Amino acid sequence: MLRTAVTDRFGLEVPVVGAPMAYVGGGALAAAVSGAGGLGMVGVGSSTPVGAVRAEGALAAAAGRPFGVGLMAWALEARPELFDAALAAGPSLVSVSFGDWMPWVARLRDAGVASATQVGDAEEARAVPRPVATAAARPARRMRRKCVIVPASGPAARGRRFGPAESVPPQV
Repeated sequence: MLRTAVTDRFGLEVPVVGAPMAYVGGGALAAAVSGAGGLGMVGVGSSTPVGAVRAEGALAAAAGRPFGVGLMAWALEARPELFDAALAAGPSLVSVSFGDWMPWVARLRDAGVASATQVGDAEEARAVPRPVATAAARPARRMRRKCVIVPASGPAARGRRFGPAESVPPQV
């Protein structure tokens, strides 16, 4: 098995994290990814009903393995109840992206849930305060390891690849 900071932090068998795709990445997909040894992610959209967040979270949790929930910061501004429903589902990781995610990090830390965010390019990655997520089970020396950020949008989506010079420490 390939061991990484992510596999160690979440007890994964494979270094795979599902994409939290709103409206298509639900609890069944997250459970399948988690059940296969990765970290399944439930995607929550801006108009997702709170009841659906609860139901999809329960599906993901039924695998009996770690899973995560992905939220959009701009949607949480108008609908903070989505955050509460996601947290109540018992995820190991909550990703808050596409906007100001920092107001949510303290609540995640208090709940013992790891936090993540998505960045558009290396400049945004360098701007992330360190550390952003709890790393209680990991020795401090491991925080200095490098990893390559693979953004979902921005220059990399247009064919640019990030090299080791643009790597940042993992934040899991």
